[in-house]
Amino acid sequence: GVEFKTFQTTFAPGVSGLQTILLAVNPQRVFQETTYFDNIVGIQVLVENPLKLVAYVNGSQVADGGSVFQAPPSDFVTNSSFDIPLVGGSQTPQSVQLGCVNKITGEAVSGCQFQIQPLALGTADPYSNGGHGDHDGPRPFILSGTESGFKYDGAIHSVDNDGQNLQYWPSIVAGDVVVKISGFDPQGNPIDDAPPITFRVQVPNLSPLSGDSYTFKCTLDPNNSGCPGGGYEHESFYNVISSVNGQMSSIGVAYDAKFPNAPSLIVNDASLGWGGLYDFTNSWAPPHKYHRQGTDIDVNSKTVPDDNSDKLEDIVCKNGGFPKLEQEGTANEHYHLYFYVYGSTKISTFCPGPEVGPQ
Repeated sequence: GVEFKTFQTTFAPGVSGLQTILLAVNPQRVFQETTYFDNIVGIQVLVENPLKLVAYVNGSQVADGGSVFQAPPSDFVTNSSFDIPLVGGSQTPQSVQLGCVNKITGEAVSGCQFQIQPLALGTADPYSNGGHGDHDGPRPFILSGTESGFKYDGAIHSVDNDGQNLQYWPSIVAGDVVVKISGFDPQGNPIDDAPPITFRVQVPNLSPLSGDSYTFKCTLDPNNSGCPGGGYEHESFYNVISSVNGQMSSIGVAYDAKFPNAPSLIVNDASLGWGGLYDFTNSWAPPHKYHRQGTDIDVNSKTVPDDNSDKLEDIVCKNGGFPKLEQEGTANEHYHLYFYVYGSTKISTFCPGPEVGPQ
């Protein structure tokens, strides 16, 4: 008959991964033509690493399945013309702390090393690209783990300090950014990846313009080079805060009532669905300095007869906006309607009368 034997083995601390155990049977009597090696068998055992990686954002542990952390886009930069801080925005970074602990006891273990890879995801559900399509260069990202920090470049960056506090600064570009964290135990053995961290960079509570008393550039000409149908690398760029939605409707109604035989107003641009930088040049950078928070609308001036322009400006001012004819005489001439003055006295002068819009 077959005789079975039971054995136990213990691996040295720090050993993990695929290990091979060799078993040898050495009978008391061996025929001369039988070799000893015929009685050896190998068994492979996958030894699980007893450690796991953990991550905290602003003191909250990232859940086992990953966590999403809301962060408004960073404040606007100051330029030579205006101070333009983002409504509700912040220059406060998100604190990211890394560590490794024993899976059973929960005790922290020193000597682990970490690798961090920021992944700017596109349209894959449930993540959002923030309304941006195919752009030049990597999406802005910076996680400051060293003196210089590191930016999003698709590479894996190493951080070897236990419990390293990293500062994530939300960029001026909206969209989901997922941070992948992997690492090694003190013996250099790999540890299972930490749950992913998703930074959802978004201006909250934006919604599409109604278009009830006006129309849109891309509705009239969907194949225009400045529209998705014409290859434009942005989508859903007619979004505003709720108060501006009502103000624009009132402007359209008043203009149609005053000039019933003129074409209705045409909106060229507002803000992206999640706000943030509206980089219409597909470069993750201005020239658009505004249009980031749902308080700016561009209206086509080419379809507004010259005799109607003064009255249109008056209508805008009476409905809480500040109109400015921009790029006058060029193919891109338009009215920029400001519904927020960004703390700038210059924008306030765009309405010469007593009407004062939101500050």
